[in-house]
Amino acid sequence: MRSSERLHIALFVNSLIFFVTILFSCSGNGNEVSIEGRMLHMHQAAFYVYSTDGTIEGIDTINVHGGRFEFDKEITHEGTFVIVFPNFTQIPVFVEPGASISIEGDAARLREISIEGTSANKTYTEFREENLDKSAKEMRKVVADRISTEDDDCRMSLWLLQQYYLTASNPDIKGAMKLLKVLRQKHPDNVRVKRMMNLLTANGIISEGDKVVSFRTTDINGNVVNNSLLNKGVSIVMTCASWNYDSQSMLRRLAMRQRGIYSDDSKAQKVDNVIAISLDADREKARRMQSDCDASGVIMICDTLLWDNPLLRTFGLTTLPQNIVIENGKVTKRNIPTGKL
Repeated sequence: MRSSERLHIALFVNSLIFFVTILFSCSGNGNEVSIEGRMLHMHQAAFYVYSTDGTIEGIDTINVHGGRFEFDKEITHEGTFVIVFPNFTQIPVFVEPGASISIEGDAARLREISIEGTSANKTYTEFREENLDKSAKEMRKVVADRISTEDDDCRMSLWLLQQYYLTASNPDIKGAMKLLKVLRQKHPDNVRVKRMMNLLTANGIISEGDKVVSFRTTDINGNVVNNSLLNKGVSIVMTCASWNYDSQSMLRRLAMRQRGIYSDDSKAQKVDNVIAISLDADREKARRMQSDCDASGVIMICDTLLWDNPLLRTFGLTTLPQNIVIENGKVTKRNIPTGKL
């Protein structure tokens, strides 16, 4: 090969290497989701963000400066982030690897916040805008009609089911199950739909007036816990996780109630026992959560089985956070909001 040919080949290879290097350095991480936003009437603040489906672990913080914020996170699969605003309003953001998502809104009107960047976020933003003035009762019919007739992103449908059917103060389990069957037909291989159906059908949902069935388990310290603990006094069983901010607020509140501490002037009934079922895959995370929430008196259960924990089926608990009140061995209330505990 002549020297001139070798020179041309060398130049071509070097140019190719340079081009490829520039290409990859400019393309960023293909698994990273990028979220940026702007909020009116909010100069400086901190949001919390967690995932409802294990897309990320734990709780992250989004800092707002001058009304603007950015948040980048590496993920391996599509999922749902939940952003918790300072007033505890929660907004879902449907994320995908490589997606760029923009959020714009007014701190005084968080229900009207706009989220763009993926088709699921665009669809959900439009859905919220169309139904801003509807009551919770009206929303159940709207959600049922949409799930039955539209082929929406399954993440959006499951979020709506949880919000209006499962975690409402008056849950409609039968209605939720009917809609889950519709989702199962549309998305037969969706793991999240299967998991929720299993939770609802395993042992059914115990209702007000029902007696607690027998169970036996151990807490994170190896102590035996069984149904006899619930036969006297007032007990509350709840779900929690280190990656779910709202459940930690509920855990703190119940721990205070158990110690007889009240943050208001109400004469709320004292809670004798609190059993927290952790959905963490690591007992140490559950242990740290218990410590961070000043809940040493709470019985913390963490068998690392996540949503397959048998106690979830025993008490008919299907989401985060959720609770059930038991007085002298019988169920008296379900799904009390944190602020009313």
